[in-house]
Order: sequence, then structure tokens, then C-alpha cells
Amino acid sequence: MKETKSVAYSYLIKQLPSATVYLNTNFEVVHASDNWIKTFDLCKTNVFGKRLHKLVKHANKKWLQSLDNCLLGQRQEGLASFIDNQGNEKWLEYT
Repeated sequence: MKETKSVAYSYLIKQLPSATVYLNTNFEVVHASDNWIKTFDLCKTNVFGKRLHKLVKHANKKWLQSLDNCLLGQRQEGLASFIDNQGNEKWLEYT
């Protein structure tokens, strides 16, 4: 039964209209929406289980520090930039 819930949960996250990713405490991707994968120009088959720092290589240091702060129980939100795989600067809002 638990596996069925997990599959359904993953399916719902996959379809979210906003770019959404769930990470574990090692910053590995556990769940991701299709929109998140598209936003970061990633391959669906090469995302899950990978560390965010490896997938988003040119992330804003402030954003990465915010992720560390989340593990300390501090709520984080803001704007950050990153460079996509085509060399374009993109901005995102995170919570």
C-alpha cells in the first residue's frame, strides 16, 4: 500500500504547474515536477538521486546557502539566478 501512495504522490508532483523539487538531506532529488526539469534544462532520466549542486552547476551561492539553512530549520525564501546549459542567465523565486 505504501508503494502505491508513493507512486501516486510522484505522479501528482510530476504534473505540478510550478517548478517544484523535493530534496533529501543530502540535497539529492527525490521528486521533481516536469516543469522543474524543463526549467533547469535537465534530462528526466538523469535527475532522480542526483545532488542538486551537480545538476545546477552555476547556481547563485546565496541560493545554495539558503538550502543549507533549511536543514537547520530556518525558513528561506528569495530570488536567485543561475546559468542554464545554454549559457543563459535565469532567475527563480524559491521558498
